[in-house]
Amino acid sequence: LAVGFLSQCTFKTPSAPVWGVHFFIPLINKIYTMEELADENDELTIDVGNDNVIFTIDEEIETFQVGDNLRTGGASQDRWVPLGGAVMDSVGMPDSIVVREAVMQSGNVHVEIDNPNNYTVEVSVELPDICDTNRNPLTESMTIPPHSNAERNIPLDGYIFAPQDMDGQTYVRYSVQGTGTSGDQIHVSLDISEVVYASVTGRLNEVDVPIESQETEIDIPEEFEGFEIASAELELTLRVGITLPLRVYLQIEAMETQGARPAPIIIQEDITPAPSRGELGETTILVPDVADFINSQPKKILINGSVIVGDGTTEATITSEDSVNGSFLFRAPLIFALPPSGEPTEMDVDTLDFDEDERDLIRDNLDGLEMTAQIENHLPVGTSASLLFSKTRGDSTIYAAGYTPDLTIDLAVDKAPTSGDPGLVTSSEFNDLNVELTEEEILLFTEPELFFGIRFNFPETDGMVKVRPSDYIKIQARLDADVTTKIPEDDDEEEGGGS
Repeated sequence: LAVGFLSQCTFKTPSAPVWGVHFFIPLINKIYTMEELADENDELTIDVGNDNVIFTIDEEIETFQVGDNLRTGGASQDRWVPLGGAVMDSVGMPDSIVVREAVMQSGNVHVEIDNPNNYTVEVSVELPDICDTNRNPLTESMTIPPHSNAERNIPLDGYIFAPQDMDGQTYVRYSVQGTGTSGDQIHVSLDISEVVYASVTGRLNEVDVPIESQETEIDIPEEFEGFEIASAELELTLRVGITLPLRVYLQIEAMETQGARPAPIIIQEDITPAPSRGELGETTILVPDVADFINSQPKKILINGSVIVGDGTTEATITSEDSVNGSFLFRAPLIFALPPSGEPTEMDVDTLDFDEDERDLIRDNLDGLEMTAQIENHLPVGTSASLLFSKTRGDSTIYAAGYTPDLTIDLAVDKAPTSGDPGLVTSSEFNDLNVELTEEEILLFTEPELFFGIRFNFPETDGMVKVRPSDYIKIQARLDADVTTKIPEDDDEEEGGGS
């Protein structure tokens, strides 16, 4: 009976159980703090002590040398000189430079002698304060026929000038000796041209060294164009290799501005001289309240002016190669207002790597896939973010105009709650997004690697806001997947084995 009963029944072949599974794959977990953004942006620095993010424009002032500005005007003298002996006299030089010893770079002495006598006169002219490198005085001999004149032009390049101190003024001594009858005379004209010194040891009396006009291009990043800064200061640093007292006059002008051209920045300050030859003296000058200058967004800055060298009493050595250089730094805490449409901020492109098991699971067993994204905003400005995914563009060309990424996910979030003026963030603002992906979009995540970039846009602000180093934006994204899978049968059953 039992056998008969069993013979009337049929059994289905056993099969592996089927499972529905929901799981997620993390994609993006990025926190962009203002401190990190500053590290990647040459125009931003962090002032930890004052809890500020600082926007900066930092440019060098080209080195300029004293050059041919170590100069004194000329001097001349005419006189009758009796023959038969030597006559010593001197001619006073302008008092802008009182020389103890100097090396002459250029200049000349012009000597003209008129002989009204009926005989030839032999004349020797000596300038004992002007010597060659062997310390031999400059001497010129001349032969003048009767009722004639003669002249000589003597270059002073390379000569050493070491005058005697005469009541705080520089004099050039000269002597004239002519052969002839006692009581007769010759007429001597001595003309010293403008003299340029290669080096001077002595006292300079407010010598004006012009600064050649310098035009510097200012590259304000696109993301800062249109910003309105609440406050800014200029930090000017000058480095000088001159050991004499110094005063600087500078005029800094904004050129090719976006708005009204601001008044030039005028600087007149004493600056620290070099402590000794071969060293540099450094002076830092702070100019407050230059926000209008920055807000004009100049494309160029023009610098000109001069350095006034010496006080008329301090003695030191100065050379034509002594130099002045420096830098200017515009610095503004990020207390600002954004324009209606600012430039986007594009982050570095990154890569998503999927292991083979994950790719196989998505490709072979997927029932559904959606992307879940969240943006957390701890900034005093509203933010929108675009997540761009591409199979082929792993660099900044993912953001190129005209290129359409393989997948774009857009997020937006309001500004974080703020208090005070300017507004300071008190807590975060969040926004979540769930996007169901198409079959074509799903296949993107079966690629061995997938590139992604994040582009931020910031809308117009309502008044002034302040960004602090601790402010941040956080982006998270993951794939939520539903898959159907089954436990595989063991090999013996699949091969029909058993006993």
